[in-house]
Amino acid sequence: MRWRRALRALGYALYLFACVLLLVEAVYRFQWADFYRTEWQLLNESVGGAGTGKSAWLIAGDSFTADPESYAARVRDSLGSGCRVYNAAVPGTGPRHARCFLPGRIREILPEVFVYQLYVGNDLLDARHPAGGPGLNWGRRAYWWLSDRLLWLGWLNYKAGRWRSAPANTADVSDETFSPESYNAREKLILRAEPSLLAESAGVTGERGREMAELSAHVAEILDALPDSARKIVLVVPHAAQVTPEYRRCAEAIGAVFPVEKAWFAQGNPFAQYLEKTLAPGGTRVLDALPALRAAEERGIRCYYANDPHLTPDGQAVLADFLLGEK
Repeated sequence: MRWRRALRALGYALYLFACVLLLVEAVYRFQWADFYRTEWQLLNESVGGAGTGKSAWLIAGDSFTADPESYAARVRDSLGSGCRVYNAAVPGTGPRHARCFLPGRIREILPEVFVYQLYVGNDLLDARHPAGGPGLNWGRRAYWWLSDRLLWLGWLNYKAGRWRSAPANTADVSDETFSPESYNAREKLILRAEPSLLAESAGVTGERGREMAELSAHVAEILDALPDSARKIVLVVPHAAQVTPEYRRCAEAIGAVFPVEKAWFAQGNPFAQYLEKTLAPGGTRVLDALPALRAAEERGIRCYYANDPHLTPDGQAVLADFLLGEK
């Protein structure tokens, strides 16, 4: 009889645990608590409140935008005191997470201009993380499997990472020499687990290509929260491997697999083209930053760090100029 009571108690405990997990998931998905209030306050300390009579921009995205010295800050400086420019970006998030918290920001600000930044390199991981691959231990597999289903686990991991380490160094390290050993560890892990990720995401092919419909639907859901009069802009940041052959060879050195180089660079940016096809009919302008970044690299401007997938300060300046020139 004791083992029956023990099994019953274990069953109750597991039931309560599952209920707690689902409750926290509901709180996250419906944002009954503001999970990213700290990021919002830190990125907008210098911006006046709503109701000042000034026009308002709301810019959102992932770590390319969330850096305090990103293109969003440069846009804010360029537009000056006559415009309030808010930054609602959160590192590590894609459209699946953003559709949970951005509608609240939109209702708070009611922007005249809304810019949502997407990144070709990893935004499709929002739909599904790799399930296998060399160097992927059981703990990582289990976490990725669970976080694809329980979104708040991604938030918890992000917060834990912020607690464990200091903010990333944003100093200009564009003159570093590329080294596979020194390259961003998370990027290497992902590309070892799924070598075709970049090629399929950028080319909208294979399994990742089929997931573009889900990504586009999530973006459309975010845009639907905007006032009808708002200007809607989707800004697509390419992966470095799309920009120059040198960056492509670096990506190959850390595990990425691409089609023939000539075909790869001749295809343009199918990721942005897909979004143009699906979102433009609803009044959204899709801005593809690939040509601007390629042109800058041809002029000798180093736009991406040597051992990190993000933009250098010069690359951020190119992105800001591109956005302001197209607005």
